[in-house]
Amino acid sequence: MSDFRGVAHYEDAIAVGDLLLEYHPSYAYVMVKKGSGYYNLVRTEFIERYPNSNAVPVDLHDRYAYLGNQNRAMFQQAEALGWRER
Repeated sequence: MSDFRGVAHYEDAIAVGDLLLEYHPSYAYVMVKKGSGYYNLVRTEFIERYPNSNAVPVDLHDRYAYLGNQNRAMFQQAEALGWRER
């Protein structure tokens, strides 16, 4: 999954994470990588384009919220399995 990171194919990395989690649902490392993929989508689609969340256009609010929620959910699931940030 790390190979996707530098190439900016975050959605592809997330899809790979989905596939891996189908077969290994308790693989915290993949959850963290998937959460990082969602964060990178937030970063490239919103943080780098808008000065703050209030500047995000209304028609993109749902996507912004979805990506942020998925990011948090992946890290919460990994933490529930014992993963901790170093």
